[in-house]
Amino acid sequence: MPVESDAIEYQTVEIGAAYLVTTILQRLGVEAAIDQELKYQPEIATTYGRLAQVVIFNRMSLNPQPLYQLADWVTRHGIDRLLGLQAAWLDDDRLGAMLEGLATQQVAIWSTIIGNAVREFKPDLA
Repeated sequence: MPVESDAIEYQTVEIGAAYLVTTILQRLGVEAAIDQELKYQPEIATTYGRLAQVVIFNRMSLNPQPLYQLADWVTRHGIDRLLGLQAAWLDDDRLGAMLEGLATQQVAIWSTIIGNAVREFKPDLA
């Protein structure tokens, strides 16, 4: 006797290297380093550190998109689900403010990330 079950729908998205890069960014403390230095954060349920990861993923993709197209790109590639974001949060004004903040605090952010990399990956510094 056949068993009846509800139909299951699947949606395939192309995440690319983002899943692997997420782990590397976590080990380097990129999100925390950005959030520590950017005192002003967006008025949504995420931080600039998290939004910056979207830009990093996009720039590392084989087909990087301009900032004004990131919301669509994030949805097509499942990055919104990977990072727990809403695509609507990736508007030009918010991303522009993030990039301005990164530019003003780049030395402190890079210093933190490089320090984390040395502690995490223990390269030979001789």
